Formats: sequence, structure tokens, C-alpha cells
Amino acid sequence: MSTLKTYDPIMMYWNDAYSRTGWRDSKEAVSEPLHVTSIGIFLNSDKEFLYTTHGRFEGTDTIADIAGVPWGMITKVEKL
Repeated sequence: MSTLKTYDPIMMYWNDAYSRTGWRDSKEAVSEPLHVTSIGIFLNSDKEFLYTTHGRFEGTDTIADIAGVPWGMITKVEKL
């Protein structure tokens, strides 16, 4: 992550958590991880999360839709 700079576009691959409510047959349980691919704008990271945004006003620090994904769920990050 040391090569990423704030506002670099990235593609992140990660395994999402899920839940299902109500009574269900055990055969309905998901047996594989939910693989997700996200494209976003890198903000920063810390020991627990990688933070992205999905919108920025060019030339400003005004951003929208901040997301944080725990490192334990991330399998790969690519700079675009």
C-alpha cells in the first residue's frame, strides 16, 4: 500500500460477509465466500481498514460515499 497515494483509482478484490435471517434449511447456507470486486478512489489505510470513496469533486478535497473494508477480507488491491 505504500505505493498508493490519496485519490489514486484502485480495484479491490475482497470477500464480503453475509447474513440470512429467519428459519431456513441448513442446505440454504452459502458454502462459498461472496467474492466482490470494487473500483474506487483510494483515501488511506490503517492497521484495520482500507478506505475508499466513490466520488470526488476534481481539484478539491470534497468526497462522497466513503467505505472501509477490513484487511482480513481483502485478497488483492490493484492501482488502475
